[in-house]
Amino acid sequence: MEGIRTILCPVDFTSVSETTVHLAAQLCLQMKARLILHHNLGVRPPGFLSVNWMVSEETGEREEKKESEVPERLEKLFAQLPEGVEYEARVTRAPLDMAVLEVAKVLPADLIVMGSHGWSTPAHRSLTENVILKAPCTVMTTGAKCGGPETWFKPRPQRPEDLNVLLPVDFSRRSEIQAGFAFELMHWMPHRLLLLHVLPEGSSSAAQQETEERLRALVPEALRERVRPIVKTGSPSAAIVETARQEEALFVLLAAHRKGPLRRLLFGTATVEVLHDSPCPVWFVPEGWRPSPGGAPGTAN
Repeated sequence: MEGIRTILCPVDFTSVSETTVHLAAQLCLQMKARLILHHNLGVRPPGFLSVNWMVSEETGEREEKKESEVPERLEKLFAQLPEGVEYEARVTRAPLDMAVLEVAKVLPADLIVMGSHGWSTPAHRSLTENVILKAPCTVMTTGAKCGGPETWFKPRPQRPEDLNVLLPVDFSRRSEIQAGFAFELMHWMPHRLLLLHVLPEGSSSAAQQETEERLRALVPEALRERVRPIVKTGSPSAAIVETARQEEALFVLLAAHRKGPLRRLLFGTATVEVLHDSPCPVWFVPEGWRPSPGGAPGTAN
């Protein structure tokens, strides 16, 4: 349990925040971690006003009212937390993505839990996607298809063999990073790991059998009874989302990796599709993550 001590959860007091706070609290109970709720007030205009900082008196009053309401709104969230969760709050005033990343670094956070309000567009970069790419730790997200606590957070079976975590594998270097994190996670979370590889449409049964054997070979012997390989064909993102839904996965594990500074979506279209279409949370492992010598979840460089 030593690897996840502090979970950071950014909140904006929307329904998305309610879902992510609930998820973060459940993870804190499971991992005996403390919960940090973080709210950012945005950037305050400078003392002098120029054309770029024209703020009406009405707008200023509205912002002051919002700021004065923050403590009470945080207390309402705290009141909803289950008994046994250690918690505190951090309030910042800065550009939002910068604030989240800086708080995560200063704490330091071992995991950021946050929701997504939508996809990146040419005119707007998704805050969640930006945080995933730059975070100093792992990031768990909930997309629009996750629903709220009444849907995804339904009662779950208590036997470890009935709790599924989905790990897509493409046998690349980033798959090794994902698998290393997933196998360490199994030492201190009770669940079964589903290893999924997606072959091109029309692949032969021999190719599927060979791929299943390659998946089995990835698993440490001590964990093999808790791991099940799955081979499918077709679109990788569609297969991941479909399998997560069929298996009622607790979450999907993916690696966040850059594909070049000129791409709008730096970590790949398929990954972004899973982020926003998954029926369960997606836990992203940063590219620089390395396993720890003692078997607890490692760190990101």
